Amino acid sequence: MKAGLPLYPDLCRFIGVDDTNLPEERTHNPGGTIRSKWLRTALMEPMIWKEPFKLVIPPRLRIKLSYYLKNWNRVTPKNLIRMPEELNNRCRKRFYDDVRLLEDLLDRDLQAVWF
Repeated sequence: MKAGLPLYPDLCRFIGVDDTNLPEERTHNPGGTIRSKWLRTALMEPMIWKEPFKLVIPPRLRIKLSYYLKNWNRVTPKNLIRMPEELNNRCRKRFYDDVRLLEDLLDRDLQAVWF
């Protein structure tokens, strides 16, 4: 039995079907890994040493910097299929107004995350 499907035989027996043919385990949306657990923690968790930076770095720049550091820290699988640039640009144009409305609703700058 595969490690990822420990409940499968029990479920099959419960509903009265054959449990000898296990389905193939596949990853449909690979997430990748990270380069540095420390950097991930530093970016995601509130820490006292970050407070002085909030006084001197404007919020918009902090968001952009955080976004780029998070992306750098992410190692994506080599076989990951990327969205074609033309489609990406069309989506950005299509959702631009919606993202702006969301910014107003959240009272938060989403420029670095979405554009």
